[in-house]
Amino acid sequence: KVIKSFLQGFLPGLALKIFLYFLPAILLIMSKVEGYIALSKLERKAAAKYYYFMLVNVFLGSIITGTAFQQLHSFIHQPPT
Repeated sequence: KVIKSFLQGFLPGLALKIFLYFLPAILLIMSKVEGYIALSKLERKAAAKYYYFMLVNVFLGSIITGTAFQQLHSFIHQPPT
């Protein structure tokens, strides 16, 4: 039980940090595939993609998912009266 709770609490955060570490390089490659040649243009496009990703997936995703699970938990554990 202790190991399960440790893994459930620790591994998702670790996986997200590792993914966010490699994400700028992945986005730079994606910008190269789009056809941009100039380094400044590549960096600007990759940075824009990175910040959109951070806004949508990490910030809004965490807030919406956390709120939805809290509401679901309260509905499940609410007495039927």
